[in-house]
Amino acid sequence: MQVIIFFHKNTSIKIPTLDEIFKQYGNKTKYYIETKNAAKVSVGQEKLILQLMRKYHIDEKNVIIESFHLDSLQVMHQLNSKIKLVQLFYIHNAKELSNMQLDAISKIGYGIGINDQFISSSFIKQVNKKGLKINVYTIDDKTKMKRLIDMGVNGIFTNNPELLKQVAANKVSK
Repeated sequence: MQVIIFFHKNTSIKIPTLDEIFKQYGNKTKYYIETKNAAKVSVGQEKLILQLMRKYHIDEKNVIIESFHLDSLQVMHQLNSKIKLVQLFYIHNAKELSNMQLDAISKIGYGIGINDQFISSSFIKQVNKKGLKINVYTIDDKTKMKRLIDMGVNGIFTNNPELLKQVAANKVSK
């Protein structure tokens, strides 16, 4: 995998490779890995992920793979059907995500990841009826977190996990 140097406030930070992360944490943690468009980024990235998992004895049940690219998820499913797969979507309105797309991911996937702008309880039920979990990204606002939890989303990605824990435990003052 590639090494990325991230620059933030005049400080460079080396982002560890997946090899380095697996080496450090091994099978004692859970992993949520996003693959990129194979045609544009890394042909064979799915095979590389599986090779690293074998190298470090990472159990499939400890890994979820997500991608905006169904083709990457299909390749991963063909290589190892035990790994949970999540199709990412960024939609501008709820009608953009068709039943046909949900059917396609439900054949191989565990769930979908989606932005929050057009989520409703009925949409969540529609996704869940297909046997899919629904995770929403990236929510850092307490009110949005509460609304999404109340509607029944299965997961929320946030830059503020402590706030999300508080909201989920109903400990945030109103």
